[in-house]
Amino acid sequence: MGQLWTPHEKDDEAEMKRARLDCLRRLDRNDPTVAALLRRCLNVDKTKRPTAKQLQQELIKIRKAG
Repeated sequence: MGQLWTPHEKDDEAEMKRARLDCLRRLDRNDPTVAALLRRCLNVDKTKRPTAKQLQQELIKIRKAG
């Protein structure tokens, strides 16, 4: 998993990061496909994030597969 936040975080920002990463780890155990998609959505590099249309298509695929 890539770096989601900058190294110059305030304490509450660091706590939010820990909470989000914890949620992603738990989601990995229960639904790794959705976790991977969420990680792509959180990528620091906006060119690596899915567009709204791509996100919609991915969610439809996930729903059909479930």
